[in-house]
Amino acid sequence: MLQRAARAVARPRFTRALSTEHSSFHANLPPLSITEAQEMRAQERNAQMRKEHFAMKAEFPDASQGDVSIDADMANRKRVIYRSKQRGWLEVDLLLGRWASENVMSLTKEELSQYEDILNRETIDIFNFISGKDTVPPEIDTPMMKRLQAYCKTSPLGKASIQGFLENKKYMSN
Repeated sequence: MLQRAARAVARPRFTRALSTEHSSFHANLPPLSITEAQEMRAQERNAQMRKEHFAMKAEFPDASQGDVSIDADMANRKRVIYRSKQRGWLEVDLLLGRWASENVMSLTKEELSQYEDILNRETIDIFNFISGKDTVPPEIDTPMMKRLQAYCKTSPLGKASIQGFLENKKYMSN
């Protein structure tokens, strides 16, 4: 027992030393300066990269296609269905997920745009709008919103039961 205590005392202790060498080293460097032309090139490249990142892909690499070719419209529709199923609130996931699974593939471009405008809202707001609890703001008070409200009034999820849950579960993503 004493030997173990003696070894523990004899071991060197490693502690992180607080040093200002690093910060003083950088303080002695001259400030970075770039020309206006370099700044403009950097800003243009940044804008281009952001545009490419946020833009919808018009085509996909052949290597990622597999046996089926997917165009941008189909990819967008699948993305919208996924977003409808993954809102984070079970009630909204079930309502929008089921509706989207049944309808998104047949929507016109205008209807799809209106639906995406609704999806861009906060989940709690979507629930309150489609259930009629809150007044719908004019910018999303569209025929698509009326269609969703009519769908919700039909009690599409049925009554609370195990069979009803199992029926609706197939429209969920998990």
